[in-house]
Amino acid sequence: MERRHWVGLGLLAAGAFTLRMVYLLQADDSPLFYHPIVDARTYVRTALHLAEGQWLGPPQPFWQPPLYPYFLAGSFALFGESYHLPRLVQALSGTAVCLLVFHLGRRAFAPAAGWIAAAAAALYGPFLYFEGELLPASLAVFLNTLALATLLWAAAGRSTGRWLAAGLLLGVAALNVPSVLLFAPLALAWAGLRARASLPALGALVLGVALAIAPVTLRNRIVGGEWVPISYNGGINFYIGNNPDSERTTRIRPGRDWQELTEMPDREAGITGKGASSRYFFGRSLEYLAGDPGGYLFLQLRKLHQLWRGDEIPRNLDPYFARSWSGLLQGLLWMRGLAFPFGLVGPLALTGLVLYLRNPRERSPAADLLLLFAAAYMLAVVLFFVTGRYRLPAIPSLLLFAGYAVTRLSSLRGRRLALGLALPAVLGLALNTGLPAMETEGSSQEHVYLASAYAEQGLLANALRHYDEALKREPDHEIALYDAGAMLARRGDIRRAAESWERLLHHYPDRSDVRFRLAAMSQDTGDHVRALRHLEQLAAEEPERAVFHARLAGSRSHLGDLEGAAAAYRRALELDPAALPLHRQLARLEIHRGNPEAARPHVRALERHAGDDADARREVEELRRLLGASGEAPAASGAERSP
Repeated sequence: MERRHWVGLGLLAAGAFTLRMVYLLQADDSPLFYHPIVDARTYVRTALHLAEGQWLGPPQPFWQPPLYPYFLAGSFALFGESYHLPRLVQALSGTAVCLLVFHLGRRAFAPAAGWIAAAAAALYGPFLYFEGELLPASLAVFLNTLALATLLWAAAGRSTGRWLAAGLLLGVAALNVPSVLLFAPLALAWAGLRARASLPALGALVLGVALAIAPVTLRNRIVGGEWVPISYNGGINFYIGNNPDSERTTRIRPGRDWQELTEMPDREAGITGKGASSRYFFGRSLEYLAGDPGGYLFLQLRKLHQLWRGDEIPRNLDPYFARSWSGLLQGLLWMRGLAFPFGLVGPLALTGLVLYLRNPRERSPAADLLLLFAAAYMLAVVLFFVTGRYRLPAIPSLLLFAGYAVTRLSSLRGRRLALGLALPAVLGLALNTGLPAMETEGSSQEHVYLASAYAEQGLLANALRHYDEALKREPDHEIALYDAGAMLARRGDIRRAAESWERLLHHYPDRSDVRFRLAAMSQDTGDHVRALRHLEQLAAEEPERAVFHARLAGSRSHLGDLEGAAAAYRRALELDPAALPLHRQLARLEIHRGNPEAARPHVRALERHAGDDADARREVEELRRLLGASGEAPAASGAERSP
């Protein structure tokens, strides 16, 4: 390679890394930078568990592919729970991707296409965004691009060891994001047909993939008791994107809907095994395919359109909302008629694919490899469900075809240039029309995440402000209503806490946990009318819960319904005969009502359990004194206190 290329690559790497450092410095202002949410939170928690010395992981098959949690765990074990170091490593890997893109472009097309694609990779806003997130997307981009470069390196030599290395790298990439396995058989076919690899070389490629994955499979069998190749979240992810109600399931976030979804195998088929649950979800999707092939085909076509749409479809957080903390990202990721950058890259990449396939003389094994990878990876995304994050690993290959399109179109003149520009123009219009509005103010869910992050920092006023913002956008947001109520209760703002929980119960009347907390809080503040209303409903809905009847007795007593209170105490004792506080309260209540004979069994129960406890014996003595003076009206305060 010429000296000027080395100088150019040095400048490219310096520029790409500088941009990434600027973005990380700006993103550091977001509270979410230090408080990962949803998938990132799961990865971090798993990594912390591993870093504490539990290197085999939990006693079950891996829920998520294990490479990224182990990457985080290695960082945490060496340097503590720092969220800066993994992001720095991801910024370095993103810089390396730019160099790899140039290398691939030079091999597949020409240096000019490589330079264009590499510069685009350096400036590609979604790359910068995901390199700043604690998610496996940026690592997938790096590993997959490196695997492509390694396959070309293997094809350029005669060493079987090179093919083994390429296979190992593909297998390692699959341990990060298994979607790349759909490309593996195509890579094998390419190696045999286009790279003219020998049979031993092909065997080494397959062996490399197997050697990388086998330890995880064996670990899942030994530790988790099931044969799960990598992780067991594949089934539920496939079902999310392939069922008659997929538009709803792809929007499910943590909460009751997600819990109900994960419990489907157990609830509907009695399946509790992790691997078996994953197979159950695959089976449900295949049933949908068999029962409604037309609907299934239409769904795949809709996902194919989403895949090529210009916008970045969010999964956990919306990248467009992340622009709030970064002026750099505002310039590199936006939607104003055109969804930049993919709304430009996508049409150019498709144009490059068309031009490449129409010119057999320009075909090359390297470009064919890029084409096969892009096709396989994007097919894998469509087969599950589409988000900007899942599409990201295919972007380096698409940037290369976009760079090829630019070099080809720039060589045209006059009418041929006008005709050549028509294709990307038409594609750009098709892929940028009807896009949703760019989210700059944040959805209800984003504000809930921000509120949670501020709450963890102890900035409760900020947290409450974002809960209020979430509820403005979605008045029945369950998590916002619950968490806001809990936070207000901790601050002592009982009135507003009760209002928040009453609103939650209006929308979700089956939340017995909230109803009980609201009843207990009302009792503590003396609002026994509110407490009674909720406790009566709880006791009716769950009559086998002794605590509900005991609390109900306390509120009835305070409101003067002593007969109802006694009945509730008796019911609570039927359910929990050993509960001494209930015996104490009922004894006092019966004495107060003038029923000493009804009180005696409860006094005897207390006496049997008093033992050498001086306080307990004094209480028994007091009750016996009250029994002896039962003709008089003893003080009622004890009977009126709820247990």
